[in-house]
Amino acid sequence: MVYCFPDVIERICKNGDEEEPEELFPPPERACASAPSVIQKFYEGTSVFVTGGTGFVGMALVEKLLRSCPGIKNIFLLVRAFKGKSAEERAKEMFSNPLFGPLLSHHPKIIEKVIVVPGDVGKDGLGISPSDMKLLKDEVNIIFNVAATVRFDEPIKEAFYINVISLKTILALAKSMSNLKAFVHTSTAFSHCHHSSRLIQEKFYPTPYTESQIETLLNSTDDYTVGCLSRLILGSIPNAYALTKAMGEEVAQKEMSELPIAIYRPSIVMNSNKEPLRGWNCSFQGAGALFLGIGLGILRAIYVNATKQAEIVPVDKCASALVAIPWHLHESRKKKGNLTPIYNHVNNRFPVTWGQTYSYLLYHIRSQKLASKFQVWVMRTSFESNRFLYNLKFFLYHLLPLPFLTMVERLQNQPARLHKIYLKMALLGNVLSDFTQNNWNFEDSNIQRLWASMSVPDRHLFDLEISNNLDWFTYFSCISKGYGLYVMKETWTDLERSRKKFHTILMLDKMLQFFIKAITIYLVYFAGALLYRRFNHALAGVWIQN
Repeated sequence: MVYCFPDVIERICKNGDEEEPEELFPPPERACASAPSVIQKFYEGTSVFVTGGTGFVGMALVEKLLRSCPGIKNIFLLVRAFKGKSAEERAKEMFSNPLFGPLLSHHPKIIEKVIVVPGDVGKDGLGISPSDMKLLKDEVNIIFNVAATVRFDEPIKEAFYINVISLKTILALAKSMSNLKAFVHTSTAFSHCHHSSRLIQEKFYPTPYTESQIETLLNSTDDYTVGCLSRLILGSIPNAYALTKAMGEEVAQKEMSELPIAIYRPSIVMNSNKEPLRGWNCSFQGAGALFLGIGLGILRAIYVNATKQAEIVPVDKCASALVAIPWHLHESRKKKGNLTPIYNHVNNRFPVTWGQTYSYLLYHIRSQKLASKFQVWVMRTSFESNRFLYNLKFFLYHLLPLPFLTMVERLQNQPARLHKIYLKMALLGNVLSDFTQNNWNFEDSNIQRLWASMSVPDRHLFDLEISNNLDWFTYFSCISKGYGLYVMKETWTDLERSRKKFHTILMLDKMLQFFIKAITIYLVYFAGALLYRRFNHALAGVWIQN
């Protein structure tokens, strides 16, 4: 059944009357009116099946397909019921996201191309009804498997069933599709980051265990025992996310003789660079949560090496790469080339360090006097690569203030939530430490081949090259506003009012700094005076004895 959401379109049009700075909202590209596009032609009359379409990357992909591939026939969107909301309600909520605003304001009926398929990647047969399953088998030409658990601290069992077992089910479904042109599986550039060489090539790597071995272990062992064995199972692999993504690649490799499969490996996916909204994000996960915690003044010390490279890829670049890969894979198979269909999408050729990202963010927040209504304190974070110093600062800056936060919440008769959020965000640096304390050298030959093979119109429409139209300094200006607008769901009015709060917090911070310095000077003076008196007293005693 096709679900249309007219009230969503009406709401977006109404909200469009509010004044917003123009630079954050470039107009949607008129793909139909542009010069001939080979990739657009490839998608004409095709139907695609997207899993994980309600997630951060999945939403950007769906929007990009609708906006830049006007000839696409249908997008079948797998959506699960969640927290009392049906699949249709969740899809409706997704299309009310500001991400789709520019598109729907210009092409309100384009949403009719989206067909919601109720299901769940965690269930047998993806939880899809027989009638919907038949529809997918008959209609789908391209599959984008974007569904995954992206929590780095996810238990092995949950990560395995979502990142590996569900992939096997989707691959089995793909085998029954008679008109399949391409299957794109989204992995991660860090799926094999545990290798000692620190060189991640665009090739398949062996995993320490097969998926059947892990499946047997999980099915024959209780959850508590699996939890206790987790560190032993992982070995040098940083977390269950990286392990299960590596195993997912191995599962896909086994089916390559029968299916046209490509593996897409982006690094750390962050806010959009330009399209359709600058600075857009909807995720509280990973590095995004890290920058949010820094900006809100929550994170005072994090376990990050400021000199190491931040492997960041804007989400709009990811969406463009995902759309272009099926075309490139299809062309390569037609020419019977020897392409290993793995695409590392990284910023090796256009690097930025963690220290630079902090400097850029700090500059834009202070120069624009930005503060959120959720602001805890001024942005001031210490990057530590020394574990001992980090633990010391973590205790001083994060653990010591917790009783005070709890007391404030009780005095205000609020539920004890702030200190939980505070502690969770403070621990985030530990979770991400494997990716913020090390450098890798990523091969990206296939992405470069893809970019080189694209026509000029396609390069304009599907701008996947990291170094193209991207300036890190300007990018973090967009991020500084984007988190407030799209993640914290604040309005431009809220951001304007925040300037007063910015000055208030800044004044309080200066007063606190002065108070701390005064107390420190007094204590040093008091201790010095005490030692001086005791020294004189001891010296006088020695003189009397003599």
